[in-house]
Amino acid sequence: MEHFQDLYRQYFPQVVLFFQRRRFSYEESLELAQDTFVRVYKGMEDFRQEAQVKTWIFRIALNTLLNRRRDLGAHKRRAVEVPLETGLDGSDAVGGEAGQRALARDFDRLEKLLRLEQSRLLREALGELPPKMRECVMLWVREDLKYKEIAERTGVSVNTVKAHIFQAKRQLKERLAAAGGERSFSSSSREC
Repeated sequence: MEHFQDLYRQYFPQVVLFFQRRRFSYEESLELAQDTFVRVYKGMEDFRQEAQVKTWIFRIALNTLLNRRRDLGAHKRRAVEVPLETGLDGSDAVGGEAGQRALARDFDRLEKLLRLEQSRLLREALGELPPKMRECVMLWVREDLKYKEIAERTGVSVNTVKAHIFQAKRQLKERLAAAGGERSFSSSSREC
């Protein structure tokens, strides 16, 4: 519980600002930040610290944002109140062209942060694969080789290559899903 209070104190203002920069009023941003931290509190027990805490919290905030936008769309899109005052960090107001640029910059930064974290998790997961399996996957992904070409290069059978790649995809998918980053490698299903 004490750890949660520290996270709340440290990140709550940043999460409120995150929502304000996405065209939500201050009151709505407070509500969304509270929803985010309810989810953080509920998820703390399952958090495996495979991702940085800040990345994990902002991933939850992004999911909260996407859920709210989905809900708003389901209710025939209503007008969103846009605050005219400057943001908590002294930046331009959310409304207007400058606000739109700030919103796009913030979203780009968050997406970049999430991609970097996902890449780190993928590299770690790849590093944990058995050496021959990792070699097959890397030849398949980086050099775009067919199963037969990989078999020739690694000295194993085509069936072994298929099994290695299948098992590696499953293991990577499980590892990334556990860390909340399942979008990355697991969707690749090209045929060879």
